[in-house]
Amino acid sequence: FLFGEDQGRYVLATPSSQQLEHAAQKAGVSVQKLGVTTGGGALTIGTASVSLNRLKAACEHWLPAYMEGA
Repeated sequence: FLFGEDQGRYVLATPSSQQLEHAAQKAGVSVQKLGVTTGGGALTIGTASVSLNRLKAACEHWLPAYMEGA
């Protein structure tokens, strides 16, 4: 739920959330700010944490693994 993407919902990172929010409003697109990045090597939500390397591997390797039947 927090980071799900489909044809109607995308997660973006931007150096200027105000510019993005303004552009979205101008285009009639709803936008919701999920959080702020602070740097580091992990994504932490509450007390749960996962390394960015693990997230990157999951994102980049799921389709090849799926196509190979793994």
